[in-house]
Amino acid sequence: MASLIPWSDIETKYIKRLKGSSQGRRVYPAHLALGSLIIQKKMDLSDEETVLAITENPYLQYFIRLHTFQTEKLFDASSVVHFRKRFDIDFINEINESMKKTK
Repeated sequence: MASLIPWSDIETKYIKRLKGSSQGRRVYPAHLALGSLIIQKKMDLSDEETVLAITENPYLQYFIRLHTFQTEKLFDASSVVHFRKRFDIDFINEINESMKKTK
């Protein structure tokens, strides 16, 4: 599934959307933020369960493009709320449309 997602294109669009933003929150890479939301949705997890699943599972870490297995939490459950705000429905629709064009 990870190979089907145009990560670099998403990262570029993600950075453009954040320019001029005064959210003041730490900006995680798009592949980590969006990947976490995909994992959460596919596995039907809460925010806390998502963090725990990613922390414990090397396959999930690979999906979010980590190169080595991390044993520490990558982010707090409250960060997932911010991921959802940054990847709102309009942005998700834009990503879906761009993925349909590349198939």
